[in-house]
Amino acid sequence: MHIKNDIRDALLNKCIDFFNNIHKSAETDEHFGTPPETILIIFGKDQDNNEWKPVSEREAVFRYSKQSIQEAAIDAVPDETTNGMYVKEASAQIYTNKNGEAFITYRFGKKYERCYRYTVRNINRNILLTQEMLIWVS
Repeated sequence: MHIKNDIRDALLNKCIDFFNNIHKSAETDEHFGTPPETILIIFGKDQDNNEWKPVSEREAVFRYSKQSIQEAAIDAVPDETTNGMYVKEASAQIYTNKNGEAFITYRFGKKYERCYRYTVRNINRNILLTQEMLIWVS
């Protein structure tokens, strides 16, 4: 089962908002480094589980920078060269399950990762990501 475009777009927008918020709230001290300028957003095929797992099979990959979003090669990997507490290129792994949930894991550094779970709702033909729950932090 392929992820529908409207759900994909809602999840992409969630990743872009998260990425942009990291930049707005970033520490300005040089010791911390600078946040990544791009994020590699990896969509996995639907999984049959109710808990987070790494994406095992990719369906689509996008690269976002403040200038644009573009499709990337399906086997693209983020540049994880360290830059203070950050990596050079952030990454996100996303998948949905048959229970109408979506999982997004963000990686901005070796000790800067977050995983969220959302309920995906279709209300009047608008996709909403509700009931955000932080699953884990590293």
